[in-house]
Amino acid sequence: MQNPLEWGRGENRPLMDRMLLVPEFKQKFIELLYEVSAEDSYWNFERCSQQFLAWKAMLEPYAASQDLHDKISQKYWGDYTWQPSGYSLTSYSNNIYDATRYAIRGEENPNIIKISEVECSDGIKVSASYLPEGTHVRKVYLNEKVISDSVTQATEFYYPFVTEGKSYSVVVEYLNNSWQTIEKTQPLKIVAKGGLGDIIQNDVSWTVEDNKLILSSFPTLETSKKSDISYKVYVEFQTSDWSDYIGEMRFTSSVLDLADENIIPKEYRNSGIIFKCFARIDNLTNSDDWRHIFIEFDTSKPIKITQ
Repeated sequence: MQNPLEWGRGENRPLMDRMLLVPEFKQKFIELLYEVSAEDSYWNFERCSQQFLAWKAMLEPYAASQDLHDKISQKYWGDYTWQPSGYSLTSYSNNIYDATRYAIRGEENPNIIKISEVECSDGIKVSASYLPEGTHVRKVYLNEKVISDSVTQATEFYYPFVTEGKSYSVVVEYLNNSWQTIEKTQPLKIVAKGGLGDIIQNDVSWTVEDNKLILSSFPTLETSKKSDISYKVYVEFQTSDWSDYIGEMRFTSSVLDLADENIIPKEYRNSGIIFKCFARIDNLTNSDDWRHIFIEFDTSKPIKITQ
């Protein structure tokens, strides 16, 4: 994917396509790529990562915000901000410099977290490899939607709520051993075999009135094949400046009293609260559960609690 000979292939780059048809030019271009990507060239992790970290330190006081670094807390500014297509500019694992170098040579890159399909007759299953020591899984995405956000060191992931014959894109997101650097695998396309059908949810919106969080209807789930999915609904709270995680609690009705100090302690109320509402779906195959998010954090609408 990081092969410069293929960048933009199929897109509007007629000049490069025509020039690469000339054998002499293509060979010279490859020789120059080898030169700039050599281990002793400037394009290497040791030099370039330090340059990006220096730029980050210079820009962070002016650019850091939940809008600009994709919901990574200012308290824990992560490498996710600096990753084009899942490759890291500042973390050794998945670093873009080695990715480019090995792609130019046509060799297997040993420094990239990879996921591969595992044969499965009743859903989707993937296995991860090339994991750095101390790595923890943070999230698993299916077609860009979170299906698991339990921190774990598991290397194999199974999900049954898919439709047979349908194509899905799977991405696994990791935390390094300091739990601050976020790295993503490249998307893996899988055609589902079997499965319980895609999850179907009811429409849920929310309002706040008199310190009460009110959902338009209680969240429900089913699939095209199964209407009795076993799940529980939770709401998770965080301060709107991302400085503190407040906690989560079970949702048993469509109304939640935010004035209850057991839900939102007084010390968190002045900064505004953001939340997400999700279903924790029973997983009968292991100790982890599957997730389905109904309402994601909305930083543009922090909840204000009147004292």
